[in-house]
Amino acid sequence: MSEEATHEEQETITVEGEELRDVQAETVHMYQSAAGTITAKQVTVEQGGVQRIEAETVSLTRGGVQTIQAGQVELQQGGAVSVRGEDVRFTQGGAIIVAGEAVSLSDSMTMAVVGDEVRIENSRTLLLLAGSVEGDVQTVFDKETAIAFGAAAGLICGLFCLLKGLLSRRG
Repeated sequence: MSEEATHEEQETITVEGEELRDVQAETVHMYQSAAGTITAKQVTVEQGGVQRIEAETVSLTRGGVQTIQAGQVELQQGGAVSVRGEDVRFTQGGAIIVAGEAVSLSDSMTMAVVGDEVRIENSRTLLLLAGSVEGDVQTVFDKETAIAFGAAAGLICGLFCLLKGLLSRRG
């Protein structure tokens, strides 16, 4: 059953095997479904895809989402482009950007993590900006490396500009 639908504000919506545009409710449960935007207090998605979720609590299992903005986010065996929340927990998941007050990654991969308190277990990230970090961290760019890289890139650009200026005066 694949139908385009828009669900207006209801207390609880349970969706299985449907394709929806916009969903607004207190609680949303989705299974093997897709949605454009979900706005709710509590959202549970299993084996589904969503473009944007705005909620207090989000649980995503074996699914994908473009953007999550929530208080608490729990993602298991899923993926996201952008996640922003107060308490963000990933288990066997992946994301491009994760930002939160408390971020926990377990067996996961991200491009960038920004958080006040970050806990990492058997996970990788390209860029990590954190107030405090706990766990075995495998990053390509941490704060110190990023500063060193920026300084080196600035020095090289400055030398090229200087060299260009010298060569243009000669010719």
